[in-house]
Amino acid sequence: MESYNPALVRLCIRQQVRSKYRLEAVKLADNVVYYTTRGTRRGSCEHKHRTVAYAYHCLRHDIQACQKEGTISDRRIYAVEDGKERELVEREIYELDYAKRLVLGKTILKQEQRELKSRLMSDDR
Repeated sequence: MESYNPALVRLCIRQQVRSKYRLEAVKLADNVVYYTTRGTRRGSCEHKHRTVAYAYHCLRHDIQACQKEGTISDRRIYAVEDGKERELVEREIYELDYAKRLVLGKTILKQEQRELKSRLMSDDR
């Protein structure tokens, strides 16, 4: 009678399950929409962003890099579906607007915190 190590049996089962999910993820990834930034002069970022918010984050970095160089970024966010680029649809535009508002809110919050800190420092003097 053969004896089996239960830990090895569980490990084999886990590996089979993981490989099954990896294959399913690859199948799903072919049909998933991703987002990229592209401009006529600046070109593409070459990233496959999972969300509009990540693409906006990348776009903001490009805008900041252009400002340091003294130029203007011409990149825009595009959705890529089934290998074809397309403009953003209404739902995606709302997601982009939400991402912009979050960033703006964080920026304003930081500015207000700096002002409050400077007021407290001047009051201490």
